[in-house]
Amino acid sequence: MVRRALHPAVLGSSLLYAAALYAVGLNAGILDIEASFWVVTVATTLLLSPLYHGFVLQWTAVTAGRPSAVGSTTIAAFPRLFVGQLLVGAGAVIGAVALIVPGVYFGVRAVLYKQSIVLEGAKPVQAVRTSFQRTADGKTALWASLALVAFYAVMLGIDALLTLLHSEIAVGILSVAVSGALLALLNALLTDLFVVRPQAHPVESEGAGA
Repeated sequence: MVRRALHPAVLGSSLLYAAALYAVGLNAGILDIEASFWVVTVATTLLLSPLYHGFVLQWTAVTAGRPSAVGSTTIAAFPRLFVGQLLVGAGAVIGAVALIVPGVYFGVRAVLYKQSIVLEGAKPVQAVRTSFQRTADGKTALWASLALVAFYAVMLGIDALLTLLHSEIAVGILSVAVSGALLALLNALLTDLFVVRPQAHPVESEGAGA
């Protein structure tokens, strides 16, 4: 899995994506709602995320020896990934308002929606349903939870470490390198979880071969 995750195409695109997010986040982070530049940061994230995941998940499936799993091209999957991230983000935020736990639960159960869209050509709502079906298995949900916890724990640790450094160049390079590598590994692991779990109900492919 590590070998596949570190394929040059996957790792390179992950580093570029991390660098772009780091650059737009210099003026305002994604949580800095009161900052005027916050709109640019959020808009860039919303637009780049579908392109990045559409490309990376296809490469991950192909390098895993499952090219037939790819349901649509990156461009064809973009609208569904864009809408899907809005749906999942809204669900997580609404759940977080309700004492946080429901938001975390929803986020874990819906974490495989991108894989369903890219690898099966599913529509956004069906992709979320498929993710819930795949994570209904306790083992899959556990692995997905551990992957997400490890990812965010390492990122928080890196952020804490970077506050001790005074060189902006060193901070930028280390932040991009670590977050890019972790993104590649996280997407590889989640895609592995998706493709090895049998699907409870077939999804009608949309845009296959596009």
